[in-house]
Amino acid sequence: MSVLAASLQVRADDVKYWTDIAGMLTPTPGEATTFYCPTLPAGLNLATLNVYGTDVYTLDSSVCGAAVHAGLIRPQDGGTVTIVVDSTPTASFAGTARNGVTSKSMAGPSTGFRFAGVGTNAGRGPPNAPKLLGPADTRASGGTPEVYVDRRNPQVLLTWQDNGNANQNYTNEFAVTLWADYGRTGTWRQVVNDKHIGSRTSITVKSSLQPNSCYQWQISALDPTSQANPWEVRSDLWVFCTGRY
Repeated sequence: MSVLAASLQVRADDVKYWTDIAGMLTPTPGEATTFYCPTLPAGLNLATLNVYGTDVYTLDSSVCGAAVHAGLIRPQDGGTVTIVVDSTPTASFAGTARNGVTSKSMAGPSTGFRFAGVGTNAGRGPPNAPKLLGPADTRASGGTPEVYVDRRNPQVLLTWQDNGNANQNYTNEFAVTLWADYGRTGTWRQVVNDKHIGSRTSITVKSSLQPNSCYQWQISALDPTSQANPWEVRSDLWVFCTGRY
């Protein structure tokens, strides 16, 4: 498989995140549980996700699907959400159509969950997706150029543009995620996971770099107080490769 084809493969974990239901998290009633939703994988349709209820959702619901329904994340951005399981059963769950997701109705009583922070973000717009600047996306240039990495001191500078936020009333912060395909085998592993780097718009990656390898990277723009809706918005996913040095 070519580097280009491998980089475009849908990661199985991403599909699992979107199809996981709240009950699989075994949350404790009354306690907050944080859940990560990646960008909606290609080929996965929102209509296929099970979502039951409105504002309060059944434990049989897809957490990410319910988060889109509630307006907390967008499929093309993903994000991190926090759920709280109710301590008392809900009498019934009404289905509605919101934000491209049509939830179903379900009779109760049954235990439900809701999202923490909903309704507390008035007047606070979400961050705008950052624009990646470099290294250039290998996929857009037919597999070139490669990034030179010195074996004695391997490092590469990732840079991006801060596009502000909807209301321009706070300073964005950022997090970086990096996946590596060492040796260009087509097998990807996450080597940097949502590393929070404050308001900087660049970061030098060192320890994770090797020659003759490819890397996928993505930057998340964050509302540092987590009050915006959604409070985390992800950039496009870019790929760069290193040569045989």
